[in-house]
Formats: sequence, structure tokens, C-alpha cells
Amino acid sequence: MNKASFDPVDPESVAMSASKIEEARALLVALRATGKYPAIQVCVRRRGQIVLHEALGDYRPICGNARQPVDRETRFLNFSISKSISATALHILLDRGIVHVDDPVCWYIPEFGQQGKQHITLRHILTHSAGIPMIFWHLHDDLIRDWDRIIAKICAQKPWHFPGRRTSYHIISGGYVIAEIIRRADGRDIATFLREEIREPLGFDTLGYGIDPSRYWQTASCERVDRLPPAALTGLMSRLLDVDLVQALAVMNRPAVFESVIPAGNIVSTAEETSRFFQMLVNGGQLGERQILSERQVQRATAEQVMASMDWTLAFTPQRYGLGFILGRKRTAFNVFGRNTQQTFGHLGFMRQLAWGDRARQIAACFLTTGIPVRPGKEVLILREFQDTIRDACQD
Repeated sequence: MNKASFDPVDPESVAMSASKIEEARALLVALRATGKYPAIQVCVRRRGQIVLHEALGDYRPICGNARQPVDRETRFLNFSISKSISATALHILLDRGIVHVDDPVCWYIPEFGQQGKQHITLRHILTHSAGIPMIFWHLHDDLIRDWDRIIAKICAQKPWHFPGRRTSYHIISGGYVIAEIIRRADGRDIATFLREEIREPLGFDTLGYGIDPSRYWQTASCERVDRLPPAALTGLMSRLLDVDLVQALAVMNRPAVFESVIPAGNIVSTAEETSRFFQMLVNGGQLGERQILSERQVQRATAEQVMASMDWTLAFTPQRYGLGFILGRKRTAFNVFGRNTQQTFGHLGFMRQLAWGDRARQIAACFLTTGIPVRPGKEVLILREFQDTIRDACQD
């Protein structure tokens, strides 16, 4: 795709208020000024046209210590936004009738059926209701690179609860199960599947699991930007994330993370690429001349499956899930996408990365950053105001 096509159009040409877009741009500057977002990259589309494409701040590349200015070509970890991208890969097989959402996982991975997991279905995995939210073992470098050993450990794990009875956000386990189902049903590993079925047909440069070492120089490291919470809370968060929180940033920036496949967490891309991916979904599975999913399958993927249940992993906060997507709501303090977002779908990544599609307003957007705050402050409200301003900019 021609890089000139990544330049924003006049917002008024797609029925958006130019003054509101300027307000949104000012809010990004305010976010950067909080010190919680060392590097920010944002891309917002309306009706398929880019109306806001910004890069602010600076970053430390994976391969070095010298900081450099962020630009539109800087690559970022998407963290859990990866879950929706991996789920979309599985939706391709669902769309083709190769698998079915209510099939038991053990039909494809027989060894998964041990320890009482024989009733877990693909739907349970996609809606965080399978009962295997945490892995109870740390992903050290050697294990991150050993796919078969990770799958064996997940298969040997005993579930927390009977599938479908509770919602408990699956931090990384569900991604591995989805990827292994794809491998067993299709024959291709998920990285190859994503490249051949999505990335290459849609003309993405990156948008893959990890990134080649030759691109480390333009890939941003993550940074902790505030002090840790009290010891008790730090311990709880460490348990939820399956890594020592004190060492979490070092883990995220290690080569093993960028050289491996972590389906629920290590997609690397630009904000433009991720927003373009969500534009494809807003379009009903089509981007340009390429139809990746049928419109009907996109509707199935983003339809409500879990209605505002108390999530037993995410500190009991109510969440609304589709099949691999977090869904918006009319109003709630815990709404990921802001107010009046009933037709919005997308995902949150490590508390601060955001990507979403809004069918009602024909918006596809992505917000990426290197900052990992562990003590939420006023920056959360500024980011929410940014989202609300983008919605309010729509004039129809």
C-alpha cells in the first residue's frame, strides 16, 4: 500500500468535526505530558479513511539503549489485542466449516480432555469461560520457545470450574489452545496461517507474532512508568500475569518474546496496521478486493455471548464478551471503549493498548504505547475523554 494513503484526509469529508479531531489531538499531547506514555502511536479511521494518524514521544529500540523519536513506522507490541487477531484466524476455519464453535476442544486435541476438561468447547475458550484462566507456571525463555511443552502443560492442567459457569479472563492460555486447534485442524501453525490468510492478502508489512531481529531497531521496548503497588497487590498481580511483576518489563523486552509465538500477547505492528485490521472487520470481513471472512461470520464473532458477568480474573469487574472480542456497553465505569458503545468490539492490551471497531459510527481505531502504568491515575480519564471525543466528532 502506498505510504501516502496513510496521511489523514479532511475529517469533514467523512462527516467528522475537524475541531473535535483537533481536540482529540490535543488530548494525545496531554496524555504524553502525564509521563505515563513515553511513546504514543494512534490511527483512527472513519468510513475507511484515516482522519487521525499521530506519533508522539520517543522510545528505546529492542536492540539498543539510545532513545529515538517515535514515528508512524515504529513497531509496538499489541499485547492482548493479539487475542482478537488470533481469534479471527480461528473464525476463518469456522467460516469454512472446518471446525464448529460448539465442538469440544478434545476432538482436535485429544490429550486436552484430561483432568475434567473434556466438556470444554471452542466457544468456552473464545468467551473466557473454559475455566483455565491462568497457567500456574512462569514462561521463562526456554519454555517460551518450546511450543509442545507449553501445550502439554495446558493439557495436563486442572480447570478452576466447570466450563460455562463463570467468566474468568484467560490471560495467555486460551491463545495457545486456539493456535493448537488451528494447527491440528488445518495443518499450518498459527504464524503461517496468519501470514498466508490475513497479512499477505491484506498487504500488511508486519502484524505478526514477534518480529524479525532485523527489525528490532524500529521496534519499541516497553517501560514501567511508575512505582509498584504495595507488596500484597504486587503479589496478586504477579500471580495473575504469571510473571514476577518486578521483572515483567525485562521479560517483555527479551528476544525470546519477539522470536516466539504467543498467540494471546505478542502481535507486533503499527497502529495503522492494527486499525486497518479492525477496518476489515467493520467492513464485514472485507478490505479492498479481498474478502477474509463472510459478513455473517463477523456478525457471529462480535455478537454478545457473555453479558456483563463478573470476571473472576479481572478483579470481579463486569465484562461483555463476543467470540474473541471484548464488547462495548451503554455506560459503566468498567467499559473499555467508553459510553454509548453497544456496537463496538475490540480488545484491551496490558491495561493501556486499545483497538476497536465501531459499526454504528464506521470507526476503526488503534492506540499503542510503550508505557506500562501499574498505578492508574488521571491518564485513564484523559484516554477515556480521547475515545469519547472521537465518537462525538461523528456528525451523523
